[in-house]
Formats: sequence, structure tokens, C-alpha cells
Amino acid sequence: MKWLEALKAWNAKMTKKNKSHKWKMPKKGTPEHAQVKKMMGKDAKPAKPAKPSKPSKSKDIQKNDKTDTEMVVSTIYEE
Repeated sequence: MKWLEALKAWNAKMTKKNKSHKWKMPKKGTPEHAQVKKMMGKDAKPAKPAKPSKPSKSKDIQKNDKTDTEMVVSTIYEE
């Protein structure tokens, strides 16, 4: 079965389960994408959940933790 055929069948199946289902194309790596690939006869594993990203500080901020306002004020008073 080709991708479009499986996608049409998957959307028809979803519409039968839920009348308010709108036709959609699942994103790669999602469980829905894996369901369509399974209908095609191909094995696809859902993507791993994304890890939360750590906030990173730029090198300038790491060197000097002063805010922009503090830096301007300190520069004015230094002169």
C-alpha cells in the first residue's frame, strides 16, 4: 500500500471513531505517523519525547551578570 492510500484509510478510520475529526497528515515521528506506516506494512517507531532544553546564558552574560541598565549606570558614574 502506498503512503496516500494508507493515509486516506487512516483518516477514514479516524473519522469513523470521531465525527469531528478533520483530515490531516501526521507529522513524522508521531504515534499517528507510526499508525499510517503500520497500515502500509512498514515498521515505524514513534519519536522519543523531546527533552526539555536548558536555558543557556550567552558568554557575555556569564562573564558579567549585570543587566544592561546596571552597566549603563555604572559606566555613567565611572566617567
